[in-house]
Amino acid sequence: MKKADEWRRTSPLAVLFFLGRFLKGLTKNAFQTLAPLAALLVTFQGSILDKLLVGVAAAAVLSITISVLGYLFFRFKIGEDSVLIREGIFTKKQLDIKFDRIQGVDTEQNVVYRWFNLVNIRFDTAGSSESEGYLPAVTSEFAEDLQDRIDGRRQSISADSEPETEGSVPEASPMLTLGWRDMVKIGLADRRALIIFAVIGPFLEQLGDGADRIITAYAESAFDRVSEFGFAGGSLIVLAVILSIALLLALGSIGAAVLRYHNFVLTLDGTKLRSAGGLLTRHQVSMNVGKVQRIKMSQGIVLRWFGRFRLSAQQASSSDNQKESNSFKVPLVTQEFGEAFSREVFAPEALNVSLNPEFESFTHISRRYIVSRTLMISLPILAILGTPATFAAGPFAAVLLVIPVLVFLATRRYWRRFGYYHDNDALVRRTGLIGYSLQVFLFRKVQRVTVTQSWLQERKELAGLKIFLASGSVRIPFMPIEDANRLRDYILYKVESSRKAWH
Repeated sequence: MKKADEWRRTSPLAVLFFLGRFLKGLTKNAFQTLAPLAALLVTFQGSILDKLLVGVAAAAVLSITISVLGYLFFRFKIGEDSVLIREGIFTKKQLDIKFDRIQGVDTEQNVVYRWFNLVNIRFDTAGSSESEGYLPAVTSEFAEDLQDRIDGRRQSISADSEPETEGSVPEASPMLTLGWRDMVKIGLADRRALIIFAVIGPFLEQLGDGADRIITAYAESAFDRVSEFGFAGGSLIVLAVILSIALLLALGSIGAAVLRYHNFVLTLDGTKLRSAGGLLTRHQVSMNVGKVQRIKMSQGIVLRWFGRFRLSAQQASSSDNQKESNSFKVPLVTQEFGEAFSREVFAPEALNVSLNPEFESFTHISRRYIVSRTLMISLPILAILGTPATFAAGPFAAVLLVIPVLVFLATRRYWRRFGYYHDNDALVRRTGLIGYSLQVFLFRKVQRVTVTQSWLQERKELAGLKIFLASGSVRIPFMPIEDANRLRDYILYKVESSRKAWH
């Protein structure tokens, strides 16, 4: 780490990073950002083609200018125990990121950076749901040296306080690799392909009346041709078109999975989880196993067909709802791998915890949950829709009675899948409606436990247990009050008697 006490610039190729960040911010706030440009184009005299050329040129000049200025105003310095960053064109900002607050040092390497052996560094810190700081376009050697320095600082602090034994596993142990068949499963299970419709819609709306007439004429012509084949033949053609669109969306989703997770490798390097994957841009993510607050495995209908789960190891977050960006994610695992993963991360604790959804030790909550949730969901819907529908549809408004039936069936299914169990060190909660979702966490990492009762629950000697961790909360409703109090007291005992850190 040369010249650690001096302010430094990154590579000029960091302009690409600032350009990408500007364009990303542009898409998030497109209306506010492009409104002045749109007003300028409206007042500009000329043809539509001239306006488009002027608009594209103005947007390009603005993007390049802001990217270059972002690079010129960016400085960083590596101190004895922190990373200092200065940035900002109009509003100046300085970040002081302490080594002991850094939970992960992640890197990205696109195609251009790969030629020059450069990476973007991203810091994930405790108490932040998103990455707090970046070092764009630094050399791979610098990134490795900085990672070693941060790890060395953390180990020295741990040695001065108390030894950390969790996660003591062989160094650089490979745990999982994903091949092309896994890319297909990840792509088919990804719902983001539907975003294409949201992107295409506004563009089609802006094409104008001319394009609308062309599309209408084409649709009428296509309908006439389809009708020549009769009802059966026309139905087959329409079905083929629908299947073709679905196939294109699936192929696009699979392609996105390949771009993000190509040659995905998960390793356990000492006490640090590392994952790397990506075709054009290589993403490398790391997290110290001691920072893991809980492990979550979830599946939708597609992953349930494949018998697979998504896995995330969640660390501390500043909000109750854990952000996905603050999790260490593995896109595709088996149930057996999830169990092995949790044992590796939480070792030597919770070695006998099972993440099998069919595990017989799961305890159900009270059946009164079904009645309570059915009434709580159905009554407001009937109150809003019932009266207008009665006057508008007369006797046909009785169809609304199907609403509480559907809610009851869905709630009953959720109740049947809801369960929890624990051993001496950890608790597992199971939920699900279509697929399963399982969460496991260590008792000693709990920050707070509350037991609450409504007046109806009090009459039936039931209660809700809410367990707070640094990564969010876990709730178990409609437990017997004795079980809730007993589990609360046991968790607090484990927290107070443990000599290990919760983070």
